[in-house]
Amino acid sequence: DCLPGWTLFESHCYLLFKDDLKSWSDAEIDCLNHNANLLYILSAGEEEFLDSQMINSSSNIEVIYIGIKHNGGEHERFSVWSSGHEVTYTNWEDGPENDADNISISSSSDGDACAIKDVGFNGKWRNGTCSKRLPYICKRKGMTFKNSQRLAFTSSGSTKAMILAGLHPNIYCSDSPIGLEAGTVPDRNITASSYLDSNPPSAARLGSHVGWCPLNLSKVFLQVDLGSAYYICAVATQGHFEQGFGRLARYAILLSLNGKNWTEYEQVMTSNS
Repeated sequence: DCLPGWTLFESHCYLLFKDDLKSWSDAEIDCLNHNANLLYILSAGEEEFLDSQMINSSSNIEVIYIGIKHNGGEHERFSVWSSGHEVTYTNWEDGPENDADNISISSSSDGDACAIKDVGFNGKWRNGTCSKRLPYICKRKGMTFKNSQRLAFTSSGSTKAMILAGLHPNIYCSDSPIGLEAGTVPDRNITASSYLDSNPPSAARLGSHVGWCPLNLSKVFLQVDLGSAYYICAVATQGHFEQGFGRLARYAILLSLNGKNWTEYEQVMTSNS
């Protein structure tokens, strides 16, 4: 299974960025931020899928970055993708296929060379300039579950619950709020980047008669200390009753156990109301 927008092939998911062009390094960082790696290709079948289902089906793509880079040296051999996978399959423009020991790429004038996949040249690989802004593909492992690990819905009294059977057998997702809507999380535990006096952070609770409103729109955030560690199963948002007014369109979620080290949830969220 893949997140929305990603394309599944065998056990991996792929996401093409064709409009948000980046340098090789920025593309790699963006993929890491998506809990993925810059594209690495391990077989001819995988490359055929990429060519037919993702690249050729998208218009105006001539080249994309792939996850091979080397620094300095007139002629430097390689054997590892930037993801850490061993280079076993190759499709170089002028190199013997499937023979990583005999393949090398010449560095560019600035000492760095980054591999690109040339769509206009039958998808062959060649070296290019690392600073050029190009499309790229991120690749990550799919979310695989055995049949016994599929989400199962049960009922406990009047409360619906979702059991992560097999994967997290002791964790239950309840449709009951964990403290914001119910009011058990105190106002002092809800802080924000800024706010209007009439719309403080504590008014961000679902069902509040006013709602939180930031004073300015620079680096806006709302932070909630839940008091204990929770397994978050779902997030609900609510906007102003007037259409298009005061609604949150997209947001990111960052999680922390100590308030110092933060991990960003891999999916950018969209509001449900």
